[in-house]
Amino acid sequence: MNVIDKNISEKGHSFLRDKFGTDSICSYVIDSKKYDRESFFKYYSKARLNLEKIGGKGKSCLDLMNSSVEEITNEEKQGKIKWGVDKYNFD
Repeated sequence: MNVIDKNISEKGHSFLRDKFGTDSICSYVIDSKKYDRESFFKYYSKARLNLEKIGGKGKSCLDLMNSSVEEITNEEKQGKIKWGVDKYNFD
């Protein structure tokens, strides 16, 4: 998770920094308007697996991330999401 947080901080493409002054992995999901659907769900899958590995300590973080992804999924079902075309860099 630290690697992803570091990447977010270095690349400077986090709306959370501007809005809340933080780059917390728990509340961050990649921008669906910029990145494609595959990148969005791949990012979520990687983060979710890491949070599940740490068990109870990651529960509140995982719950927050799951809520964000659930909201995006619901918006997609309603036709409210227009996915971007960029591929997210997972290095």
